[in-house]
Amino acid sequence: MSALDFLVLVLAVWRLSRLLVVEAGPYDVLERLRTKAPYPIGGTPQREGLLECEYCTSLWAAPALLLAWQVGPGQVVVFLLALSGLAMLVKEWVDRGHDD
Repeated sequence: MSALDFLVLVLAVWRLSRLLVVEAGPYDVLERLRTKAPYPIGGTPQREGLLECEYCTSLWAAPALLLAWQVGPGQVVVFLLALSGLAMLVKEWVDRGHDD
């Protein structure tokens, strides 16, 4: 795996984790998904569910995206997530420079 492949995967994992945990998505689809996500084994509503922690979500998103990267057509999805992730990071960087 090249350094560029690794960077693309890192950005894609970050973006997918953020999408699933933080963002509502179009028509609040992701927000509704989070409310239906199961709790960990032995978990309760007072404990975090599977889509409430970016760190935890990245642990299962990473192998899924790595597998998608290894399968030809899955590279398109991973690459699109990476591009979106990079765009979000650039936006955050630019916005911080314009705090008025």
